[in-house]
Amino acid sequence: MRGGAPGRGRGASTTERCRWGAPRIVDPGAAEACAGCRTFPSSLGALSASPDSAPATNGGSHPGGALKSPFLVLPLRAGRRHPEPMAAHSDARASTTGGGPRWERLLLAGALAAGALVVLAVGAGAIVARQAGAMPGTSAPLVAVAALAAGLALVLWGRLGGGPVASLARRLPVVLDGARRRQPVVTGLAALLVIVALVQIGRISCFMADPNLRWASAYPLNEFGTRHMCIPAYVQAAELSRRSVTNVYAEEHYPAHSELEKAKPPAPTSTVENLLPFIRDAFEYPPPFLLLPRAALALTNDFLVIRTGWFLLQLALFVAVALAVARHVGGSRGRLAAFLLAALLSSFPVLFTFQFGQFHLAAITLAVSGMLAVSSGRDRVGGALLAVALVTKVFPGLLLLYLAIRRRGRPVLWTLVFSGIYAIVGLLVLGPAPYRAFFEYHLPRVFSGEAFAFFLNSDLTIAANASVYAIAFKLERLGVPGATGALAQPLVWIYTVLLLGATALAARRRREAALEPAVWLALLTLGSLRSPDAPNVYIGASALWLLTLVAVEARGRPRRVALFVAAWVIINVIPPPPDPKATIALWLTCPAAMLAVGFWIALRRRTRDEEARPHVENSR
Repeated sequence: MRGGAPGRGRGASTTERCRWGAPRIVDPGAAEACAGCRTFPSSLGALSASPDSAPATNGGSHPGGALKSPFLVLPLRAGRRHPEPMAAHSDARASTTGGGPRWERLLLAGALAAGALVVLAVGAGAIVARQAGAMPGTSAPLVAVAALAAGLALVLWGRLGGGPVASLARRLPVVLDGARRRQPVVTGLAALLVIVALVQIGRISCFMADPNLRWASAYPLNEFGTRHMCIPAYVQAAELSRRSVTNVYAEEHYPAHSELEKAKPPAPTSTVENLLPFIRDAFEYPPPFLLLPRAALALTNDFLVIRTGWFLLQLALFVAVALAVARHVGGSRGRLAAFLLAALLSSFPVLFTFQFGQFHLAAITLAVSGMLAVSSGRDRVGGALLAVALVTKVFPGLLLLYLAIRRRGRPVLWTLVFSGIYAIVGLLVLGPAPYRAFFEYHLPRVFSGEAFAFFLNSDLTIAANASVYAIAFKLERLGVPGATGALAQPLVWIYTVLLLGATALAARRRREAALEPAVWLALLTLGSLRSPDAPNVYIGASALWLLTLVAVEARGRPRRVALFVAAWVIINVIPPPPDPKATIALWLTCPAAMLAVGFWIALRRRTRDEEARPHVENSR
């Protein structure tokens, strides 16, 4: 539809229809915008630009379709007759005072640069030091402080309009400009959150550089948490495979299975440097997973170097995909999700994931990145990424069911093809022994629960298991009448049926693109709870990530804000009380909250998102 409109600037504006069916004003003297943009509330009331603070622009395309960065969409006040011009180019997003970004964007960009420098400097420095035969030791904190200071010092350079911080600041939302003047209290709290995230990332980087720096661990008060790791099992299994051991899954290779036995088997052996003191948990993954630690062993035979390198890769992967998800979501929802990444990186589940070297979050991240690729039409890439998650974990298969019900056959086919390729490559590299041991020895023990029986060693390990399978054992320890461990298997299969039904219902609902990633994460979170062993100290990372994608829906609604905060605190893992039974009862709330949030997102009927970024067709 085209119609005349009163002229502004250099010519008359016209009205067209965007893809969403809303009228779009095309003004020769300003950036074009659709009516939907003018009615979108901002995600952060504290960080929303006032109409008078929006910088002018000299034209440009609609930010919903052409901007390179997902965080440059300027929300406009609802009900304004004439939209404020939107910044579509980096040079148009400069401050009106001094030609460069203002302090809010500069400081945030400086914090991002400082965090990246800390991780890279500490991690790379530790790897170089160990390869040279030295110990990072006390030098890691000094390197972290120096990198942090260097990153923040770049802010002063950026204030003059130059340097990487200024370039990054220009790509941040202009809604940040003037936030400390409009909403000083909330802006101060936001700044505090960013500072906490910098401190937490700096601390965990130091601990991943040197495990002797106990004060830098995620939770230094817990001695077991500072000593425990998951990655030693990966490296131990890869080393056993390298030595052509017949059964890399056998209990005698992993002390966790025999901790309570009086007649303990001989201590495991290893040719990998610095690995023996950390071997405990058993290896539970399918054989193709061994390609990853085998590749690491081909690069270095030092476990601590592998540990630090894996931390750098895992952190980079997670941050990159989390920002890509925020970009895909767009609008206020995406900007808030990107901002809450600071809270996510400060949370216990994410920090413990990095500290343990646990692959769980990486598998979920790869699955989500695969779905992002599929949603953008890159079925082959999406299939390759989904296949990595599928051959290492079983529960990402829910996304294949989701795609199949939606009649997306191509990505499903590519996923199966790449899964076969990875399995064949693993067979060629590893030989048939790990596959034979997996199908004949390990898989039957997984189905029976015997492979994860070590979680029954104490009340604390039972309490920490957030899986549906463990609920029966928790109720038995609490003395609930009729509750025994024999109910675990029937409970799991009932949950499996409910989970498959929820996946089918979620797939049959057509919803806007901004709501899709939350559904993917909900299904992955629910699927991860189906495993016999799902430790709450890291299993909740995906649930917290999911909460960041729906946080915008709580804005201005006190009841929802309270529920959001309660769910975040519960999933973030509350420190255990002294009484073991009290710990079991308290930590039962963690899987309950994850189940409630997951099923709510997967099954809700909401298909439209008023906060989503509109994608406007370019009809010029």
